Amino acid sequence: MNYRIATIDDLEKVWDKDILRHMDDPNWKRWKREYIEYNKNREAITFVAENKGDIIAQISVVLKNNVKAVLGKPFLVNSETINMNGFRCDKAYEGQGHISKLVKMGEEYAKRHG
Repeated sequence: MNYRIATIDDLEKVWDKDILRHMDDPNWKRWKREYIEYNKNREAITFVAENKGDIIAQISVVLKNNVKAVLGKPFLVNSETINMNGFRCDKAYEGQGHISKLVKMGEEYAKRHG
């Protein structure tokens, strides 16, 4: 298992997988565009767990308070607080600690980067 910051290619794949799972909800396509852009601009960082080339879990760490998910809620992202969201794990890997490891990585990243 490999835990790391997602690449843009990773984000494309994982969001496409989510869109397929939620075909009746058009929000997923919008969220894909938004979160890829947030990652490109370093307004959010997505961490992934990868197993043999397949992304099996992810979380996003919101670092800036202009991200739509936290906009107007300064208590969610400020000089002392970050926001984590987008916690997703493939069913076959649930309960194995992958999300916990990604949360720890997100916390450590935020501490290192102020």
